[in-house]
Amino acid sequence: MVLTGMKLPVPTPIKRYGIEVVRKMYSASLESIDCVETITREENIDCNFSRCGHLEVACKQAHFDGYEESAALIQREFNHELRIIPKKELRNEIGSDIYFGGMVDDASAGLNPARYVAGLAARHSVLVHASMTTRGWKESKPPPSTARANSACILQEATSLHAK
Repeated sequence: MVLTGMKLPVPTPIKRYGIEVVRKMYSASLESIDCVETITREENIDCNFSRCGHLEVACKQAHFDGYEESAALIQREFNHELRIIPKKELRNEIGSDIYFGGMVDDASAGLNPARYVAGLAARHSVLVHASMTTRGWKESKPPPSTARANSACILQEATSLHAK
């Protein structure tokens, strides 16, 4: 999955880092989905990329009770809309009403990660090997024609470890 947002509930990083920093973080999460979509299209990577959205379900009523507040906060602070799915409508989404409800983010996407990595590697003549170690790394800026981010982590001198 290529998901929007952050692992932590939005109020947690806001308390830690402040709203301006978290706005940038949230924006980056949205831009990252667009970036992956662009890469899969431009590089012609067959990885089943799909803007299918994602559903977070509530295992407890207390979890569902917080969804509306979370969705309102995300709409207000990040101008990003989430849909609340009450328990009575959840069966239409997932074919079950075992959960207390859900929250849908339609901007999220899905892909086959192994096919994505293999497609990237093949398009750029990179060999992917198991049992590798990195002996060093450095940060560098990619050439402007290939820049997709502010910086990239370049692994250097990766060597295979073989048991003797």
